[in-house]
Amino acid sequence: MMSRLHMPKRDLNILLAFLGAVLLLLSYLFICGHYRAQEEATRSDTSMLRPTLAELQDHQLNLSYYEQETAAARQIISDLRELHPDIVLPEEFIQLIVALEAHTDTDVRSIAFHDAEALSTFTLPNADGYPMSYSAYRQSFTFTALLGYEALKEVITKIYAQDERITLDSCSVAYNAEDGLLNATITVSQIFVNNGSYVYEPVIVPGGRIGTTNPFNTLA
Repeated sequence: MMSRLHMPKRDLNILLAFLGAVLLLLSYLFICGHYRAQEEATRSDTSMLRPTLAELQDHQLNLSYYEQETAAARQIISDLRELHPDIVLPEEFIQLIVALEAHTDTDVRSIAFHDAEALSTFTLPNADGYPMSYSAYRQSFTFTALLGYEALKEVITKIYAQDERITLDSCSVAYNAEDGLLNATITVSQIFVNNGSYVYEPVIVPGGRIGTTNPFNTLA
């Protein structure tokens, strides 16, 4: 029979101590290696983020300037939006014509409305500052009128004096030898901008003259 291996207690304690030291060293090397790898990765990430950090710090230093420029840009957008309504309705053009007849010596004979023309789509900040898609359209109409030269100048002046921007696209006149007046054909247009959420609001059109006092030119 094989005899059992006997080891003095003192030697056993030394062996156990040695094995413990080896395990401790291995654990230390593993842990240190892991943390060194983490440290290197962190340093690499920090190095890559350093330009971004510098840029953000520069933005922070200029934050008040950016806020002022943003406020100025919003005011410009607001001022421009005041010039262009959310929608342009035929009733509004009729109202313009009624006003022209009421304040100038103009006899409007006909009004023709044209289809709205899509111009562009773009992004503007809404009331909360978030981007929202808007579209711009041009709405135009043509009217014919019988008027004198001074009345024609007044009509053009009043068209351009509207609070919301109206453009005179074309104006052609022909002299009427019978009464010495001008037969004018005028086309005007207006740009409107909305985000598709416009809600129709009726336009109040003031009363005006209906018909003519001498439709067949038979009265002296």
